[in-house]
Amino acid sequence: TERFSDEIDMYPNPTDGYIHLNGLKSFRNLELINLTGQLAKSFNQNSGSKVILDVTDLDNGLYILKGKYNKKTFSRKVLIQNNSR
Repeated sequence: TERFSDEIDMYPNPTDGYIHLNGLKSFRNLELINLTGQLAKSFNQNSGSKVILDVTDLDNGLYILKGKYNKKTFSRKVLIQNNSR
């Protein structure tokens, strides 16, 4: 489990298809950016203490997860290793 802050946990990393975020009470937009700077996937507004992001449709590789919560921004590296791809 990787902690973004005192409030948010992200796991597993590397992931095989789903990213779990605990403690993220709400967000407007989360983005996964590939290493060439292109938007790979976007996730829109959600509320709840647990968020599960489906990334099974993305190619294997390293991505940056970016988002905003509580008027703060964060970014973390995420390694996607889908066995089926």
